[in-house]
Order: sequence, then structure tokens, then C-alpha cells
Amino acid sequence: MRTELKSYRAEARDKAIAEMEVGGGFLLINEQRTGKTQIALAIAEHFRTKAPNCLLIVCPKAAIKVWEEAVAEEYKRGTFAEIIITNYEQIAINRIAWYKWADKIKNRFIVIADEVHMIKDRGSKRSGALRTLAKRARYKLGLTGTPIEKSLVDCWPLFDFINPKIFGPYDDQIDKKTKKVKKIGFDTRYVIWGGFRNHEIVGYQNEKEFKKIFHKHSYRITLNEAKERDGKPPVILHYQRALFELSGRTRKIYDELQEKLYAEIDKKKIKVKNVLACITKLQQITGGFLRETWLEEVPTKKRGRFRLVKRFKDHPIGDEKIEKLHEKLRSLRPNSKFIIICRYLWEIETLYAWLLKHGYQIDIVRGGMPYVGKIRGDGLLLQIASGVAVDMSEADTIFFYSTDYSSIKFEQARFRILAYDKDRTGRYVFLLAKNTVDELIYEAISQKKKLADLVIDKYRHRTRGSEP
Repeated sequence: MRTELKSYRAEARDKAIAEMEVGGGFLLINEQRTGKTQIALAIAEHFRTKAPNCLLIVCPKAAIKVWEEAVAEEYKRGTFAEIIITNYEQIAINRIAWYKWADKIKNRFIVIADEVHMIKDRGSKRSGALRTLAKRARYKLGLTGTPIEKSLVDCWPLFDFINPKIFGPYDDQIDKKTKKVKKIGFDTRYVIWGGFRNHEIVGYQNEKEFKKIFHKHSYRITLNEAKERDGKPPVILHYQRALFELSGRTRKIYDELQEKLYAEIDKKKIKVKNVLACITKLQQITGGFLRETWLEEVPTKKRGRFRLVKRFKDHPIGDEKIEKLHEKLRSLRPNSKFIIICRYLWEIETLYAWLLKHGYQIDIVRGGMPYVGKIRGDGLLLQIASGVAVDMSEADTIFFYSTDYSSIKFEQARFRILAYDKDRTGRYVFLLAKNTVDELIYEAISQKKKLADLVIDKYRHRTRGSEP
């Protein structure tokens, strides 16, 4: 390693090495901008003589360039016989080929999984493929800047990745002959099930035991804790809710769709996916457009055969949110740079045209249009899932025009403007239509709650309040 580690980074490295010497795996769950990449490369370098063949780094596709630059900066040529940097999708799609490759150098390679929370869905191909591949590695290191202790179920795949022995199997193991439980699984040990047909998580048990194990095999420090350790002033963040009213036409369309959603909930046949699909429609309306979707028959290569293709068209219905954004942009200090985060492509394209019309110099960052590394004009239009692991700290204000209801995506997005060496304040402005799903999404991501549950609870409260 060419860079000398700061004290807390050296502390994380040493704890990880001590645990990995015994169990082979560890989790770094430091907040973003605290040097997880440097720490991970220092840990890998320590073990290179014990697993000399290869260092495998798995990360989101957008972060590959960041890792390539970090490796080139920190390692001398020949540190590892081979360094491979790939993404989660490639592991999942070509998993058989990866298993065969790993079998040839079994127990002689190290794997680092960046943004390891991407495998928290234990039933997904991505999760299964990486966890199966990791069983062939000698050392495993998982990195994530997003707190994951809120959901114990989401933690199991991460620990299964670093060391399956820590928590054992997810489900109980049953003896085929006696039909009795021979090993209690993670599910039975920590999760309390209830609700409809006993399919809903209603609580957790043995949480003290879980937390003790969790912290033994992980290390976490926040950005401000790290700055305090170095005697630096903390980053001060300001959260602002910019509320506005929907106009008559937009409000009417919104209310009609919301009533339809409540009617479905009232039938008690609604599924979570249906709730989330309706929420998406409601969020589009508050953003100023309505998406019309339909299925269209398209001929295939086989004569006389057709397949159904989903088509859509976006219709503008109101500019209330854009007007609120305009008001907030005019209040910015001269020469300050900003980021506007959107969820939908229609919003990005509409805002881009509107900003250019009003004299702003703006760049777009989304799939196929990456960040060039510098804010060349007044700011950036950013699709929420784009720009992973990219430093955009030139800006000091983020406007959340619309956001995903995933707290993980929100955490990643809000850290775009933060940096370890940045002392000035950061500001987050949420554009929220009053009495709409915008406010519920804000509550969900800020308090890490399930959005579908909030919508259903609001409906129940609404019906109770209307009773005589």
C-alpha cells in the first residue's frame, strides 16, 4: 500500500485481519466517504502471501472504474498474480463458468464484494451465485456503507457470504429418517412470524445475541466519527421539506387514482407489489406526468407467431413541482453548484429542457451518460441509481425532485455531495406535494420504514377517522 492509513482505518484493518485469520470473512460497514476501499485493499494485501493467486473484486458496474483507479494507485505491479474486477450481473449470468474458474484455484484467492447489500435478497440469482462462488475462496470481505441491522433477515446472506458457519443455514435442518430438527436455522432462531397464514415478520428474538455476533464480525464508523478522530469539524447537514399544493386538474387525477388504490386495499386482496405499483403511478402524478401503458402484439421470427410487448407513453399534466424547484433554485447563493435527483426518465428530460430554457448550464448523469468527474456548469441532473461510488462534492445542495422508496438508494444518493475533507455544510431539499405519497416516501426513507405498510396504515387511519 502506498498510502498510510489513518488511525481509524488501521483499526478497522487490524480487527478485520484478526477475525479473518480465524474465520476467513469480515464485513466493513463504514459510512460512505470513510475510506472503505483503502481499508479493503490493505486487508487484501496482508493476505496475499496466503492466497497468492488472485484478488477478485465484485462491485456494481458503475464502480468498476473507481476500483481500477484505486488498485493502480495503491498497489505496485505484481502485488497479486492476478487482479480481476467484475460486477454482480456478470457473476450471476455466467455463474457456472465462474464456479469452474474458482474450482481451479480453490482456497487460493480473495474476494471483495463492494456494496454487498446487493445480495441481501437470499432468493435472487445474484445472491446465490456470489455466495456459492465465495465458498471456494479462502478469504471474503464484504463492504457496505448502508446500515443493515434494521432487518435481520437481510443480514443472513451477507454473513453466509463471509462465513456460512457464523449463523449456519437459514432454514432448520431436518433429519430425513427421524423427521426431527437436527440443527436450528437462522429463521427459527431470530425471526418471529405471524400475521396472515404466518407469513409476515412481526418481530425478532434473541436480538442481544445477534448484535454481539454481528459486531464481532464487522466494523462501522460514521463520517463525522471519523472526522472527529482526526480532529476535523463535523459535516453539518440541513434537511428541508419544500411543500407545495397540487392544482385542481392534477389533484383530481391524483385523488381518483388514490381512491382506486384504497378500494383495492378494502377488498383485502391487495398484494404488496400491487400497492407499490399504484404508489409509482401516484408519484409520477406529483412529478407532473402520467404514464399510459398498454400491451401490443409484435410479430416474432416464427411465421404466424406474436409476442406481447409492454408499451408506454408519458403525458404531462402539471408543473407545480417544477415551479417549486424554480423558486428554490433562485434562492441559492451565487456560484453555488447543485444536484437534482430524479427517479424517472421523463422528469430528467423535461427538467433538462426547462433548465436550459432558463439559462442554466447542466449535465445529465444516468445510464449511458456517466459523470465526467467535474461539474462543468451550474449543476447535474442525476437519476437516483446512477453515479454509484462517485464523488460529487463540488455541489453543496441536492434537490430530491423524486426518489426511490429504498432507504439504501437514498443513503447512497445523499452522500454524493459529502467528502472526508469537506467542512462546509450540505443541504438536502425534498420537493413534496402536500397530502400525497411524496410525504409517505419521505417518511419511509428517512425512518427506514416499509412504504407499503405506511400506505395501508394511512388507509386504516383514514377509515377509522370517518366512522361516527
